[in-house]
Amino acid sequence: MYEPWINGIIKKWSLDKPEEELYELMVHKEKTVTVAYGRFAHSSGSKAVSWAEFSAGELDDLVAKTMGKDILNQAHKYIREQGI
Repeated sequence: MYEPWINGIIKKWSLDKPEEELYELMVHKEKTVTVAYGRFAHSSGSKAVSWAEFSAGELDDLVAKTMGKDILNQAHKYIREQGI
């Protein structure tokens, strides 16, 4: 179960494709956004940017390709609602 206070995460989206990859997009209270992907402890990689960089489109291609445009749009809306 997702607990929002763990590791400063205030919002999280997950897309688990069985037999393939696990993708996660996390918004942190310290004003960063992390995208992680991989099946085993995110072994394939991750990338983190500031809220401002995310709002400017820094991760748009990666998130749209791996998790879809709907999740990307939800994340952008959430960041705007936080005051960016």
